[in-house]
Amino acid sequence: MWNIRTGQVISSVGGHGFPIRSVAFLPDGKRFVTSSFDGTASIWDVASGEELHRLKGHTGEVFSVAVSFDGRRIATGSWDGSVKLWDTGTGTNLFTFPDRGARVFAVAFSPDGQRMVSASGEKAFFTPIPYPAEKTAQPLVKVDVWDANSRKALFTFQPTAKIWSAAFSRDGRRIVTGTHSLTATVWDAANGKEQLTLKGHTEHIYAAVFSPDGRRIVTGSADQTAKLWDAATGEELLTLKGHSDHVFSVAFSPDGQRIVTGSRDRTIKVWEAASKEQVAKWQEEDRTATAVEQGPANPR
Repeated sequence: MWNIRTGQVISSVGGHGFPIRSVAFLPDGKRFVTSSFDGTASIWDVASGEELHRLKGHTGEVFSVAVSFDGRRIATGSWDGSVKLWDTGTGTNLFTFPDRGARVFAVAFSPDGQRMVSASGEKAFFTPIPYPAEKTAQPLVKVDVWDANSRKALFTFQPTAKIWSAAFSRDGRRIVTGTHSLTATVWDAANGKEQLTLKGHTEHIYAAVFSPDGRRIVTGSADQTAKLWDAATGEELLTLKGHSDHVFSVAFSPDGQRIVTGSRDRTIKVWEAASKEQVAKWQEEDRTATAVEQGPANPR
């Protein structure tokens, strides 16, 4: 974990037996949750690094984790084909959604906490950990929108390519997905109808999120770039170049003025959203941040 102001490592946690796939802070900023290929998720204390709860129950890799905006619930999506809902305070499994028959690659809550989205692709099967040589998977792509309170499926829609990521807009009216094809897609969150297709990447798209004001979308791709788009028209606004491997994760700062990208090249980069200028870089090897331009002492 890094201090965004100084670029120094605050703390590191260990406990998962296999790589960590997804990380999310709880709204109080005092805890965070991780999901792992060891088939579990964990809730951690930021200050001490203590593991507070281990979330057990999946029988396959836990690929995605999401926290409700009120911080009371956690959702996990697994390659065993299931989505589970957990109590943040106790780590108790509240509910397991019906098996969708496909690996779950992404889960997300709507901002009001009333709905959830889960995205699946490839036929699910139990994968012992450590898992054997890769099996041939069958495409079974679908996106499910759930009522997070009644836990009933509201509707399902089926994209044409495997979904790597899914996220709601801040107003909860749209969902953006990143796919194994070369496009990201914006959907109507009320009925699953396609609204917009974002074309420009040359490899599949691992991550896609809306800006806080909902006017822009940033995507991260296996083509080693991130792109910024107009969320209303689908116009490509700029391309962020500088990573030397796949860009697995992207995020906006709370004010929408900066973009953070995480890559398989083991770096995290911070960019100005208006100018595509890189303003900072975190390097795994030396565990420090490198400022690449003269900027404010307190980055946004």
